[in-house]
Amino acid sequence: SYRATAYFMDAISRVARGDGTGAPYAIRQAIAMAMELGQLDIATPWTAVAFFRVDIFANLHRPDQVEALIQRGLELDAESNRRIGLSPAACDCTPEFAYWWLFRGEWERARGALPDPVEVRTAPQPQVLKDSVHVIAAELAMAAGDAASADLYLDYIAPSAMMEPGDHSYQQWLMAAEQRVRFCLASNDVDEAER
Repeated sequence: SYRATAYFMDAISRVARGDGTGAPYAIRQAIAMAMELGQLDIATPWTAVAFFRVDIFANLHRPDQVEALIQRGLELDAESNRRIGLSPAACDCTPEFAYWWLFRGEWERARGALPDPVEVRTAPQPQVLKDSVHVIAAELAMAAGDAASADLYLDYIAPSAMMEPGDHSYQQWLMAAEQRVRFCLASNDVDEAER
């Protein structure tokens, strides 16, 4: 269990340092070890983290690897649900994976995988998951030309240039801020983009 955690932390720290070499292998080792120990409650969220914090940055040149990781995550989530008597279809890690379907242009699949961003705010879910939902929903809204909805979703995480991350995940706050910049540039609001 300690070795699995070490692999997990090593993968994330590699990407955080700007060198993703070996990170996908390390985090897959961590997931495999957690599975062997029967710790699906750990392996499942680790798979979502592997996707969102490692593969997005270190493995995009290997879409087959990303697809395989997502499939593993969905299978783990379904099995975890079965073990505790829930429906296998209720996959909690799906929101993170919707980002990949968005990248691939599968917009309807991405939309279908996301809970309602406003409703999820009061749901008993980790804050990082709520933030992920808002980041992805904002991207989908902007892609559909709905800038007003995109702004409302981003307001939840990064309402202004002076706002600190607060209770939000720093990574998701940075993603929301980066979206703000892109959206401002798309509407020729260079001053706000600079802020």
